[in-house]
Amino acid sequence: ASDLAGGTVALDPNTEYRVLTLTNISVVDRPYDGTTRVELTGAQLDNAVASDLAGGTVALDSSTEYGVMSDKNARANKLLTAQYELTGADQDNYILTLPT
Repeated sequence: ASDLAGGTVALDPNTEYRVLTLTNISVVDRPYDGTTRVELTGAQLDNAVASDLAGGTVALDSSTEYGVMSDKNARANKLLTAQYELTGADQDNYILTLPT
C-alpha cells in the first residue's frame, strides 16, 4: 500500500483570459448637436461563458455604451471610437475586443 500525503502544491496552470468580441453594434442616428458623442445600441458579448452571462457575473456596463466621433461636424460614414466596459464579478477573466 502506498501512503498519500496531504498538502498544498504551488502550480502555475497558465490560465488565459477569455477573449470577448462585441457584435451587433448599431449607431443611433441623431441631428447635429455640436458634440462628438453618439449613442450606441444593440451590442452583445460573443464567446462569454454562458453561466457568467446568465448569472450576471459578466456584462456590458450600459452607462459606457457610446461612441466618440473624430469631429463634431455633420456627415455620413464617420469613424468613431467605441467606448465599452465590462462589469460583474468575473469581468477580470475577460478581454473585450471590437470586431474588425
